[in-house]
Amino acid sequence: MLITCGTLACTGNPDTDAAGQAGSEVTGTPTATAEHGRDDTVRRRAGRTEGAITYGDLNGPKKADEVGAPFDPCTTPTWADLPTEVRPTDGRPHSPTLREPEEQDLFAVSCLFDNSGKVVISPEGGSPIDQDGRFQVQVVWGTELDADPTRHENATGKVWNGKQGLIKPLPENPALGKQCIGMVALNTGVAGALVSNNKFPTVDPCTVVDAALAAITAKTPR
Repeated sequence: MLITCGTLACTGNPDTDAAGQAGSEVTGTPTATAEHGRDDTVRRRAGRTEGAITYGDLNGPKKADEVGAPFDPCTTPTWADLPTEVRPTDGRPHSPTLREPEEQDLFAVSCLFDNSGKVVISPEGGSPIDQDGRFQVQVVWGTELDADPTRHENATGKVWNGKQGLIKPLPENPALGKQCIGMVALNTGVAGALVSNNKFPTVDPCTVVDAALAAITAKTPR
């Protein structure tokens, strides 16, 4: 699902998740739709071993090097780069997942880091429920994104490792919790991160955005 808004501070359908919330919130802002259709995805992958290949997987999203990105959003930032409080502790890998941008998205490549709680699906149907809350970090890159804080209402300018960008808290979402988005201009294109958090109540999502973009800029030479 894509959420389209005219300003950075937008909210959307509470049934969408972190990726849906990054919609085209401003002209040039990451339209992070990575988790659109999560209900169907959860059901489709029920009982499936992580890393297993099923029909349709072979024509998956384009990787970073295929779109000319100067960093890989799935491997450049890692869980170890994020605050200790939000890192997975259940022994499962929580491997970042490459996602397919939709046609209207302004980014070219997207990856989702997900440390949400256990998903429970009711036998009667309806939306899956994250028992212990949801925590997601969406990392994107594209050449059409705009990291100039002067062009985004209520955004705060910030510098990561000599690279200019912005950071902006978003309105709290009933289903996703507190949210924050950030973007930083690289020598080639713009990197973005969106965090949605209702799993770790003491964690400010903007501190996670800050950590993710600090890692990306430190590890990206261009």
